[in-house]
Amino acid sequence: PRTFNLLGPDNPLWERLAASTLFLNHQFNEHIFLRVAGHRRYFFTDAQFWGGENNLVTNVGSTWTRNLDGWHNTTAQTDLVLNYRWRWFNSSTMLGYTYSETDHAEDNYTGTAAPPHNSINLVRLAADPRNAAYWDARRLVSTSWGNYRDTHLTLSGVYVHETLGILSDRVIFAGGVREDTEKSSATNRKTTAALTPSRTRLSSPQYGVTVKVRPNVSLYAIHSLQNDPTVDVARWS
Repeated sequence: PRTFNLLGPDNPLWERLAASTLFLNHQFNEHIFLRVAGHRRYFFTDAQFWGGENNLVTNVGSTWTRNLDGWHNTTAQTDLVLNYRWRWFNSSTMLGYTYSETDHAEDNYTGTAAPPHNSINLVRLAADPRNAAYWDARRLVSTSWGNYRDTHLTLSGVYVHETLGILSDRVIFAGGVREDTEKSSATNRKTTAALTPSRTRLSSPQYGVTVKVRPNVSLYAIHSLQNDPTVDVARWS
């Protein structure tokens, strides 16, 4: 038996990538601060290759595969921070929103070569892997459309977080909640069938308290529940 993965020449790979990012920070006054971040990315790959692999037999079939994979993604996040101090306490509040949208298209084809190159003698080819007569004569004669799937995914989240310090920050209370919503849909354009769309909405609360008992000693307690829509759906549905 041989471990011989046949690729050879005529296996092109093309990739295209474009991305842009925007950051914006603005301090309105000593109490109000705004930050905004946005990102846009596009990626496309076109991979074609011949392959034949089987380490248990001598003659294996030679097949051609082409994978087209493209997606573009937009993300944005906005945070508004409010700070306030009065006498023996100070407060910091953050309000935020996140959004992400992704479109992903997947396309693949398969094909075979004309005889006698639709079958490969691995022993003979391994003995002379640079035999130009074999590589140059190989021609694709038939192709079939494997699949075309278009997926659309949106993720959005809103959150609020409050930090309140009293007694010159010797006692600090903190708490907040985040709510995430995920929506997805997919279509098989080969069969025109639309897959069942999904929608998930989850909340993630957290709260805690910190007490400074000495200048170099603090005690704290916190409770946090982190929910991720994608992970939870895969686990429980």
